[in-house]
Amino acid sequence: MANQSCYIGDILVDFAAMRVRRQGRWYPLEAKQSALLRVLAERPGEAVSREHILNAVWGDVVVSDNSLSQLITQLRKKLADDKGQPRFIRTVPRIGYQLIAEVTPVTIQRSAFNERLPWLGMAALTLALVILVWVWPKGSSVQHFSEQYRASSAPGGETHLTLSHHGRYLAYSQRAENRRHFDLMIYDTHSHAHHSIRTSGYSEQALAFSKDGHWLLYERLDAFGCDLRLLPTSQPVELWRLAKDISLGHCQQRVGGSPVFWPSADTVWLFEWHQGEIALVTYRLQLQARAHLTQRQVIAQLPSTVAALSQDNQLAYVVSERNQFQVWVRHIDSGSQQQLFTSTHPIQSLTWSENGLWVGAQKLHLVTLDGGKQSFGDTAALGQDLSVSHSEAGTRVVHNEGSFGVNLFAATWRSPGTLHSAQLSSSTRLDVIPTLSANGEQLAYASYAKAGDPRNLPVEIWQKRQQQSSPSLLASFPANTRIKSMRYSHDGDYLLIHNVDNSLYLLHVFSRTLVQIVDPQYGLKMAQFSANDKHIQYHIRDDENVPWKVWQYDLDSRVASPSSDKLAPQNEPLAVWQARISAFIPSDVIADSMRIYRPAIFKGGIYYVIRQGHQLSLYRYTHNPRQNTYIGELGFYGYGADVSLSLATSSDGSRLVYNQVTDFEYDIVINTL
Repeated sequence: MANQSCYIGDILVDFAAMRVRRQGRWYPLEAKQSALLRVLAERPGEAVSREHILNAVWGDVVVSDNSLSQLITQLRKKLADDKGQPRFIRTVPRIGYQLIAEVTPVTIQRSAFNERLPWLGMAALTLALVILVWVWPKGSSVQHFSEQYRASSAPGGETHLTLSHHGRYLAYSQRAENRRHFDLMIYDTHSHAHHSIRTSGYSEQALAFSKDGHWLLYERLDAFGCDLRLLPTSQPVELWRLAKDISLGHCQQRVGGSPVFWPSADTVWLFEWHQGEIALVTYRLQLQARAHLTQRQVIAQLPSTVAALSQDNQLAYVVSERNQFQVWVRHIDSGSQQQLFTSTHPIQSLTWSENGLWVGAQKLHLVTLDGGKQSFGDTAALGQDLSVSHSEAGTRVVHNEGSFGVNLFAATWRSPGTLHSAQLSSSTRLDVIPTLSANGEQLAYASYAKAGDPRNLPVEIWQKRQQQSSPSLLASFPANTRIKSMRYSHDGDYLLIHNVDNSLYLLHVFSRTLVQIVDPQYGLKMAQFSANDKHIQYHIRDDENVPWKVWQYDLDSRVASPSSDKLAPQNEPLAVWQARISAFIPSDVIADSMRIYRPAIFKGGIYYVIRQGHQLSLYRYTHNPRQNTYIGELGFYGYGADVSLSLATSSDGSRLVYNQVTDFEYDIVINTL
């Protein structure tokens, strides 16, 4: 290609500078990524063979086909391309790859702006910058890291990132492509070498270094239990894989993968399930003679495991309040607490440093107890891991970034253990909260943009009829809307949408008319259609200290009014089904699994999912006859996908739709401040 730059679709490619620009931001290309893109751009629309690409990119160097596959994966990430629904690079089976986007040569002017800018324009620009600095809010600023580089780029995912206190070693868990477990890895930031420490066939996760750097604490998780272990790390890193672990005893599998805090030599903080809620628990760690944990003490019950503990016992945790996410800080010793941070974006990670509290909420933010905040504009697609260390070289901030998909599948089976699935929705978004009509012929679901998408796309409601090949868009909500549940009327003409902020909407699926029934200022529960579909009935209250009242909305007059009727659930309570299933599966495993995956109740039975280790298994229980049937595997779950995973079924249980997490890809990014 004679031109040193071109547009590939809507992405500007600068081959001379080895970079691409998408959505107004430049991203660097590595040399081989640039060479691969050039090879494909020289033959747009053609299927380029793997052999030709290998010769063009690697020359006389002999590499495996897997090297090319990994390079394609890396390039797709730089282009924000989706393997399942490609916009740029399509895989041509048994041949190679094809660039399917249009290629348009362009010329980039590199220096004319600086050479020709009149002195008056420079003066005006300087004045504008002075004014901007003067009026910019003092409590908040946008910063950029002095250095940023990617420390991994292999297919699969790197998670549970933990820096040693001096910042040299990064411990992480790696799930390679098509593997069911996480391996324990170490990245040396000095040599830039990755070391495989534990590849046991189990999952090593929830990592924490001791303050002196002599020990690494981690959980080993399998299908049957969880074991808390210590790895000696005082020797050179090359010898760590040969060191013998010390077992500290069992940990709770049901909260496996949650953060572990080790703020002092003799105290370990863990998350455990306590009285039906997630709780932060401390143990005394005895390292002399036979190492073990003693003196368990419950410190606090928390709404989630997104939390961080400072060296001086300040606990930061996340509270979800309708469509807002808040960070609160509680001082464990004094009991005082304050709200520190608020975001309309989900808060995925927290960690303390000497500078303050780091918060991952679409971007990275550094907040202080006196209200100061700095936001960092060069992070995107943040994952749920964040770790910070300090040294003479500066502050090192490590996070992971990437994405996953959540798709819908229809399930059929011919015999226990054999599950046949067909994908129903696109891979480009997160399609969740499936809802089937009573006869199973209509499927509705909510569709969200993937995490890190900067376009502020709306939340969409789609419907697919069984006899139609493609779904139809029914309605849209603002991007920050979080939908709690949806329900069809008995005749399938209406869809009732209950949002997390307690607003309630009625959607007519034929006219696509959307009407708000309940304002979000009220408390709301048990919204359902009456047996004859003439009314919507629900419990409502305007203050948590007053009793619930029954109201009903008339579908003919479109008027809401108080009702004297008693409102009872149309299905048996979930607790009743959990008690029945406990004859086959331990009750604590059932409760934790149903927290991850919402079950689906039908007449006389229930579909539900059980998590064993990181594997998800689908079951069907019927009460009469009393039978619990294993249907098949639903894939892998192990990295806290912050989305609602659900099952949906028709009233007779003959049709089943389920969510599945797909395309799990996360890489390590290291920043220096």
